[in-house]
Amino acid sequence: MPYPIYFLEMPFAQNGNYTIPPVNQAEEGNGRTSLSTGFPPETQRPIPQGGIAPNRWDFNGILYQLSAFAYWQQSGGMWVYQPGLEYAPPAIVWYGNEYWACIKANGKSSAVVTPGTDPTYWVSLLSYLQSIDSTDSIPKPSETLPLIAGTAAVGAETAYARGDHRHPAQTSVSGSSGSCTGNAATATKLQTVRSITLTGDVTGSGSFDGSANCVIATQNAVSAFPTIQQGSIPPDSASFTLSGDPSTRWFYFVWRQYSTAYSATNAGYAAGGSSIDLSPYIPNAYGTFFAIQVG
Repeated sequence: MPYPIYFLEMPFAQNGNYTIPPVNQAEEGNGRTSLSTGFPPETQRPIPQGGIAPNRWDFNGILYQLSAFAYWQQSGGMWVYQPGLEYAPPAIVWYGNEYWACIKANGKSSAVVTPGTDPTYWVSLLSYLQSIDSTDSIPKPSETLPLIAGTAAVGAETAYARGDHRHPAQTSVSGSSGSCTGNAATATKLQTVRSITLTGDVTGSGSFDGSANCVIATQNAVSAFPTIQQGSIPPDSASFTLSGDPSTRWFYFVWRQYSTAYSATNAGYAAGGSSIDLSPYIPNAYGTFFAIQVG
């Protein structure tokens, strides 16, 4: 059927005289039309035989009523629900700022059911369209629960997630060793015990697995009070032999007194067991020879 090219500028006889046909003829034999009988038989008989000519107002009323519906529809109008009409699937009406689809016959001859009061008679148009075509492009709310952790996948479901949906807590993992990544929400202890070792001037060590605090007993790597050797000048002999084995290291110097003045001279480093020559200080000065262990 070709698309119409002639449109109604207004309903027929909108500004003329018309009578909307009643359901039944108001007075039998008066020649007026009704929805139940249309034009009565007397409008077909010749006037000399008692016939009555059809009324112009009736013609205008019939054409006005039909063209008013057509004019409303060509303007994109939808039908508003009327409790006095009969409805059958798949009728669609506007009611309460929403479109409704009829899924079960109702009306004045059976049961008058207002849209939104009984879902067995009327359903929201959007829900109706979703129910009759599962492959349409209208998205639907998902009816499946959110998945737990697993292998990433695009998925095939076309439904959308509701705004109040919830995912299960992702706190438990399973599988072979090395198959999981990330951090667990909670843990009682480390799988591998770790050693903590302190080095440098303070030493100590301890083990830690996360199940309890780690307390490390420490000690100084170097004695806080170094070992000191000393001797008098003039010396008892011409040399001073440092104690300790050759692995020890000593810093030595001579604290000398000339009259009332003191000075530190002849400083140096030597290994344990070394002999320090003191003959230069005999008999010219008085003082003390010091040797301090530094390693």
